[in-house]
Amino acid sequence: MSMGKCLKRSLVLLHLWSRCGLTPALHLGVRKSEPGAVEGHAWLTIEELDSFARAGSSTGYSQVVEL
Repeated sequence: MSMGKCLKRSLVLLHLWSRCGLTPALHLGVRKSEPGAVEGHAWLTIEELDSFARAGSSTGYSQVVEL
């Protein structure tokens, strides 16, 4: 199992934004990409900035974890 770019980027931004005093939420989601295959995605949301500051997108993914 490898770590995708979206997870790496989200973890870096989670750290940086938290140090800036923001309260980002890390979301991990999955979706079926092909029969029998599952694809994962990670993204951040920030209530303070609403839709302006997002790392990635939740398009087509069902959230399974929010940290």
